[in-house]
Amino acid sequence: MDGPICCFSAARWQMPGIAKRLDLETYPLMSLKQAREGTQRLRASLEQGPIRRSHPTTGEAGILKAESIEALFRQWYEVYCKKNKKGHKEILRSFEIYVFPKIGELPAEKVTLHEWLALLEEQAKVTPGIADRLLTNAKQVLKWGVKRRLLPVNPLCEIDAKEDRQIKKIAGPGSLSPNEIKMA
Repeated sequence: MDGPICCFSAARWQMPGIAKRLDLETYPLMSLKQAREGTQRLRASLEQGPIRRSHPTTGEAGILKAESIEALFRQWYEVYCKKNKKGHKEILRSFEIYVFPKIGELPAEKVTLHEWLALLEEQAKVTPGIADRLLTNAKQVLKWGVKRRLLPVNPLCEIDAKEDRQIKKIAGPGSLSPNEIKMA
């Protein structure tokens, strides 16, 4: 078929100040009849309870809790990081200084590999150790989000600091530089 591929919209809804849309599938993988039936099912579920994102082919659903990168990080931080990482305060502070101002407001599922790499490469030029910390923990945050069905994919899953980004850890003091203190 040489024509354009159409996307069947399953449902649209409005949360306070935020418009949402969920797509079922693309034509010709799903018939118009199947799209209409799926739309009716999803609208009925939206009326019954919390907003759920459903994977169109598997039907698996996860409650939408993390809207932005910052919201996803803060959930991961409270549930996992605080309990399992010694330097959790430094991790939080690194994200507050270097990640949240640049991509923190963006929808977590929309942040691309290229946006993450631009942020990490810029930081690696200045402080490679912090860039490595950001990459390591961002990968964990995104993996955590994928496992809980808050994100469809982890764009950083195959990126390695040493091999792909030439980020090398440099031993240094375990404290903030004067410029980092100003930002705090």
